[in-house]
Amino acid sequence: MKRIEMTKDEAKITVEAKLRKQQLTKPMTEIELTAFCQAMLRNLELDSKNASSDIRSWAQSWQAAWFR
Repeated sequence: MKRIEMTKDEAKITVEAKLRKQQLTKPMTEIELTAFCQAMLRNLELDSKNASSDIRSWAQSWQAAWFR
């Protein structure tokens, strides 16, 4: 069965939803952020050479806004 590819907007929404679901009480450490990004990269169907950096950027932006 062929999997349907996500758009960048859909992927960003998915990343942010996953972060909210984790109910973080403080920003992730660099190691935690890297592990999160790697897991999201495996789970998302993104056709982008920049998918890894996009995911990291979305997660960092979300954390910056959430933990202000």
